[in-house]
Amino acid sequence: YYIQIMLEDVGIYVMPVLLSVQSPGGMHIGEKLVLDCMAQGRLHGFGVLQFNAVVATNVHARHLYERLGFTQLGIIPKGFRLKNGDYEDICPYYRILGKYIM
Repeated sequence: YYIQIMLEDVGIYVMPVLLSVQSPGGMHIGEKLVLDCMAQGRLHGFGVLQFNAVVATNVHARHLYERLGFTQLGIIPKGFRLKNGDYEDICPYYRILGKYIM
C-alpha cells in the first residue's frame, strides 16, 4: 500500500492512503493492511486516516472500514472510472486516530 504525506509543512493532519488488495478470501489481508495503516498513522503523528476513493460497489471494503470505526463522508457520483469505461460512485471514508492538537 501507499502512504502519502500531504502538505505536512502547512499543518495538514490527515493521512491519505491508497490500498489495493486482490487475494483469496479468508486471509484477512485487507483488514491487516487497514490496521497497519492505522498504526503507521499514529506512529507518524497523524490524527485522521482517510480513504478518498472507495468504490460504492466494493461492499466488502466498505463493511470492513465501518466495522473498524471509519465514517463515510458522503457519495461522489461517478467519481471512479472503471476499466470498461463506465463510471462508479465513490464513498470517501475517514477515521480519527488520535486527539486533535489545536
